Amino acid sequence: MTKSKITRTVFREAWNNPKGGVIYYHDIELENGDKGQIGTKTQDPAKLNPGQMLDYTLTTTERGNKIKVNQPPFQPGNQKPGGKYSGIGPTVGAAVNNAVAMFIAGKIAKEKIFPTADWLVKHTLELQKKYE
Repeated sequence: MTKSKITRTVFREAWNNPKGGVIYYHDIELENGDKGQIGTKTQDPAKLNPGQMLDYTLTTTERGNKIKVNQPPFQPGNQKPGGKYSGIGPTVGAAVNNAVAMFIAGKIAKEKIFPTADWLVKHTLELQKKYE
């Protein structure tokens, strides 16, 4: 994994994927001297503008250098506020889903769905703290 600032980006070509969608290929040059080709889902992505920092992996192939943007590892609690997986939301969602499944299976009464979800959240958080 390498990080460097983009100094030049040139659109090269669009490729129609037989499975659907289009991949747009760009030639990019980086401040550290690395050069290569990168594919994106949009023709002019802001992340490839000169001056942007790029965290990437460079692979040399028969057709030249390929550059792949490194994605941060998935960590639900560390996402941006309000993001898809921010805060305690996934834990609460899973607890409610499990409580509803218990109701559908006939294991708890309808009025016990939310108290059961509360119990599941409480004990899940206790287990998370225990294993941190």
